[in-house]
Amino acid sequence: MAPRHAAPAPPGGGEDRRRRRTPPTEAAGAGPERPLPLPPLCPAQHHRDVPASCWYPCPHPCPYACLHACLHPHPHPHPHPALPASLLTARTAALPCPALPASPSAPALPCPHPRRRPPLSHPAPPMSPLGPRTRWVSDFFSYETTKSVVVKSWVVGAVNRGVQLLILAYFVGWVFLHEKAYQVRDTAIESSVVTKVKGVGRYAGQVLDTADYVTPPQGTSVFVVVTKQIRTEDQAQGVCPESEAAFRCSADRDCRGLSPATSNGMLTGHCVSYNATLSTCEIQGWCPPEVDTVDVPIMLEAENFTLLIKNSIRFPLFGFEKTNLPPPGSGVELGRCRFHPQLQPLCPILRLGDVARLAGQDFPALAATGGVLGIKIGWVCDLDRAWERCLPHYSFTRLDSLARTPAPGYNFRHARYYRWPDGSERRTLTKAFGIRFDVLVYGSAGKFGIVPTLINTVAAFTSIGVGTVLCDIILLNFLKGAEHYKARKFEEVPEAGAPATPATPTTCPPGALGGCTRDKQSTDSGTFSLGL
Repeated sequence: MAPRHAAPAPPGGGEDRRRRRTPPTEAAGAGPERPLPLPPLCPAQHHRDVPASCWYPCPHPCPYACLHACLHPHPHPHPHPALPASLLTARTAALPCPALPASPSAPALPCPHPRRRPPLSHPAPPMSPLGPRTRWVSDFFSYETTKSVVVKSWVVGAVNRGVQLLILAYFVGWVFLHEKAYQVRDTAIESSVVTKVKGVGRYAGQVLDTADYVTPPQGTSVFVVVTKQIRTEDQAQGVCPESEAAFRCSADRDCRGLSPATSNGMLTGHCVSYNATLSTCEIQGWCPPEVDTVDVPIMLEAENFTLLIKNSIRFPLFGFEKTNLPPPGSGVELGRCRFHPQLQPLCPILRLGDVARLAGQDFPALAATGGVLGIKIGWVCDLDRAWERCLPHYSFTRLDSLARTPAPGYNFRHARYYRWPDGSERRTLTKAFGIRFDVLVYGSAGKFGIVPTLINTVAAFTSIGVGTVLCDIILLNFLKGAEHYKARKFEEVPEAGAPATPATPTTCPPGALGGCTRDKQSTDSGTFSLGL
C-alpha cells in the first residue's frame, strides 16, 4: 500500500496560519477589539456538559447559539479551555448556528432549529465547590460590613430624621436632664429619727400630759398618741360570768364545747346568772370582765398637739451628712415655727391636726376609731450643687387601708397593776384607741461620674441607629421599586484569590430557563427583607 503523502504546506508556513487566525481588526492594525458590555448570563450555563468557565455573558437569546459561541472561540475577555468530547459530539450532530451579532445594538437572530437544541437539564443555580456538610462552616465564618447607599426619597428621609429627632429628644430631655443619668447615685441612705410630742389635754375629768397619752415614751420613729380609752378598774383574780354576748346560755350544757379563744378567761362549764334577766357562761380570770361596747368621749385637744421630728441622714458613698433642723442664721425660729407646705416647708415642728388633714383624713373620725398615718421625709440631693440645696421634702399618707377591713382602726390594751391593803393584787385594764405615726425616711444622692456619662452617651448614639433599621424595612419591603433597592444594597464579594462564584441575580434575565430567586437579605446586620 502506497504511503500517504502529507498535504503541501501553504505559502508562508506557520506565519500564514497565524495570520489567518488573527482577527480582522488586529490584522488591519486597528488594535484589539474593546470588550462589549456584559449582558445577562447565558442560559446555556444550565447545560449539564458546559464547564463553569463557559458561563460568560452571551447577547444571543437562543441557547444553542450560546453553546455555539462557547464552542467557537472569538475575541472575548473570558478565556475558553478545551471542551469535553461530549460537547464536540453535540456540535457535530447539530446544524451550525448563525453568527453572533457584531454589537449589543445589532438585532438578535432567532434560533433556526428550535427543535434541534442540545438537551438542557433542570435549571438550578451553580453549586458551591464545598460539600453540603462543610458549607455551613463557610457561611458561619463569613463577614458582613456596611455598604452606604444614598436613597433620594423624601418619605424615607422624613421618617429617618423624625425617628432620630425623637430618640435624641428622649435622651436629652428625659435621660440626661430629668433622670440625671450622667451621675453616680447612692440610694443606701443611713438615717436616725427622734420624735417629741408636746401638749396637754383633758379626758374623763383628768388632765393628761405627754406621759399619759404617748406610748412608747422613748421618742422613736413609731409612736402612738392615745385619743380614747375604755377603762376596767379594780380587776382581781377569781370566777365571774362572761360579759360577751357569744357566751349566753340557759343551762350548763350550752357552755360545753365552746372555744375559750374569744373569752376573757377560762370557761368552767357552768351557766351562771349575769343579771336578773341574762345568764352567761362562767369564767376564771380577771374579774369583773371588760365591757368594750360602751361609748366614751375622745380627747379633742390632741388635734392641737405638736410634734418635733429630728432627722439626721448620711450618704456613705460620698460621705455627705445633713440634718432637717434649720441651721443658725437661716431665718427660721425653731421654737415658733409651724410646718406649712407652702409658707414654711422646712419647719420640723408639725401640728397633729395638720398631719391628718394633709393625709386626707378627718381628725375627729380618726381619733374615734384610731388609725396609722405615715410621715415621709424624702432626701433627693444633687451633690453637684451647693450643700445648702440638699433639702428634705415632707409628705403624708394613711398607711392602714380602710377598704374591706373587718376591724378598721387601731387600738391596743395595757394594764396598770397595784396591791390593795389586804395584800391582793389588782389591776386597771385600759383599751386605748389612738393614732399611730410612722416616720419614714428615704432618699438618694447623685454626683457626676465619667463612667455613667460615657455609657449613656454611647447608648444614645447607638439608639439613633433604630431609625436606620426602620427605614431599611420600609425601603426594602413597602416602597415602590423595592427590588431595585435590594439589588443596590446587598452585594456578595468572594475572598481575594478564590474563584468567583456567579452571584444569584436579583432580576431574572430574559430567556432564562426555570425560576430564579428574588430575595436578598442580611443575616448579621439586622436589616432584612421580607421578600415581597
